[in-house]
Amino acid sequence: MVVADLPDMAGAMRKGGPASIALVSASISGVFLALGASLQIKPEGFGSAVVVINDQPIERAEYERALAAVAADKRNPLSDEDRQRILARLIEEELLIQRGVEIGLVDRDRNVRGAVVAAVIEHILVASQSDPVAEDDLRRWYDENADRFRPQPQVHLREVSEPHGANLPDGLVPASTLRDYVGPNAVARALESKSGSVFSDNAGRSYEVIARAAPPPPPFEMIQTDIEAAFRRDAGDKAFRDYLDWLENRAEIKRRDP
Repeated sequence: MVVADLPDMAGAMRKGGPASIALVSASISGVFLALGASLQIKPEGFGSAVVVINDQPIERAEYERALAAVAADKRNPLSDEDRQRILARLIEEELLIQRGVEIGLVDRDRNVRGAVVAAVIEHILVASQSDPVAEDDLRRWYDENADRFRPQPQVHLREVSEPHGANLPDGLVPASTLRDYVGPNAVARALESKSGSVFSDNAGRSYEVIARAAPPPPPFEMIQTDIEAAFRRDAGDKAFRDYLDWLENRAEIKRRDP
């Protein structure tokens, strides 16, 4: 097969369905395999790239990641044919991406734009979280943000109105548990009231606050993994905001009142 056959294959793709598409894909791969076998890629002018397509390099690191991904699923070592096929796939992908940009998919297609935005955000977040976090930094951050890890307050309520509307737990329970019995309004009022006080909710039912408790934040060692996860989330959020500010500062943005 020669490159001149490609237009006919495009017509086959439009007419033939999945089987034809698979055949065309295999045929296109054959073209690139043939090109790869005959093309001696020289390092001069390529830098770390293994191939350059319309001035866009495919870096050796990207090629080697693709090789490693395929090798992980194979029992036998990769053959030269496997390597050429993997390179062909990368070339095909780059050609399709360049064509997508050329025909304006990034400008018009919401799915493509969403995928690009998601990929950029992922890139920013991964870059911001790649370094290890020193324990001293984590402890200092925890001291400043301990209230975020404080368990929810606990309340012991007793209903004093008759007849009783709910069989309330006999003892201190988390506010979220109590909400299932008396509703959010009564819980909010209970959290504002002192022990021994009586209040009524919006439905007119009366309750006495027998006791309240505000558990302290857990010891650092008990929740260190959770603390680091929250620390990294905050760092990612800040890195993302800083990146957006940098993009906005370097851009020329003309606004008009809508």
